[in-house]
Amino acid sequence: MVEKGKAQKSLPAPKRPQSQVLKEIDEALAKIDEKVYSRPQSKLDVPQIKGSSASQIPFSDFGEMFDEAGTDTDVLQAFFAETLKLPENGEVRTQLTIKKDGTVAQLVVLEAQSQKNKAYLEKNIPLLKLPVHYDKETTIIFTFCNAR
Repeated sequence: MVEKGKAQKSLPAPKRPQSQVLKEIDEALAKIDEKVYSRPQSKLDVPQIKGSSASQIPFSDFGEMFDEAGTDTDVLQAFFAETLKLPENGEVRTQLTIKKDGTVAQLVVLEAQSQKNKAYLEKNIPLLKLPVHYDKETTIIFTFCNAR
């Protein structure tokens, strides 16, 4: 019986063996790794800017800006993020065939959640000269989407 005004002593939690604790930690980390590394494709988040129209595409010289950006994929992601502004939310998965000089030989829309975004990319991507140069014509897959 506990008297009024006196603190009740709490019993210490039962100790688990250290090996059990380490096993639980390993299992928790494995679950995190599965969630983080199970994404097979990267997505390009294209920010949506209010008031811009589909005809406003800057054609800057991106050469120096991307000299140390990394792989060609990184360069293209940065270029598209700066150059293209999708009109609506939603993803558009594309297949781009790029000529040696950086011009787009072919654009195929594989999947589109928004018809406006699809039309925007079909209209504007062929007009761009990409800041990459390949030894031969190259085909890549890109997924465009607005930042949420």
